[in-house]
Amino acid sequence: MSSDLIFGLIGSTLGGGALGAFITSYFSSKSEDKRTEVDATDRLISQWEKLLQPLRGRVEYLEKELDTLRSKEKEYLNRISILETQLILFESSHIDIPLPMWMKDLNGKMIYFNKLAENAFLIPMNVTLDDYIGKTDHDIWKEDIANEFSSNDKEVMRNNKEKRVIERYPNGNGDYYYVDVLKYPRTIKNKVIGVAGVALSLNIKKSTYEAYCNNK
Repeated sequence: MSSDLIFGLIGSTLGGGALGAFITSYFSSKSEDKRTEVDATDRLISQWEKLLQPLRGRVEYLEKELDTLRSKEKEYLNRISILETQLILFESSHIDIPLPMWMKDLNGKMIYFNKLAENAFLIPMNVTLDDYIGKTDHDIWKEDIANEFSSNDKEVMRNNKEKRVIERYPNGNGDYYYVDVLKYPRTIKNKVIGVAGVALSLNIKKSTYEAYCNNK
């Protein structure tokens, strides 16, 4: 029902006359003012929407750029953290002890392998130091050997506690060295950043290794 019809009915109900005409005229004027106000608001909203439309696209673009920058920042911070850890390990690798020793980072990558360890474990297998540094045990040794090393390393880092283990190393002649190894966590501010190993003896008997494995 239109507003004009409504006002007509109001006037008719009031019986016409001056009062009816006044009331009808008053409300009709108010309705027209309201309609004009609504129309003006609609036009203003429409104008703002037109103005904001390109800005919305710009905001969406900037939000995507910000997400990309945040992702890159996270990646760079992670890489910096890894490099800092490797630098700390490498700087501390100058420890000069007369035993084969090595150090790995949290991901099992070899950071340091001294000359005695190279002579004992790599040269018999025709593996060079360059082949090992920056690589994991799985890149160098057979799967069962690599799994054995990795399992012991992870236990030491997880518990943040040193451990004596007996491990096998191929000797290049189809047999193994059975090695008494001390493994210990490398830490900074009590945060584990890697694991180190020292071969205490290369002359462990196979029977001793087998007994050790059975008692795990």
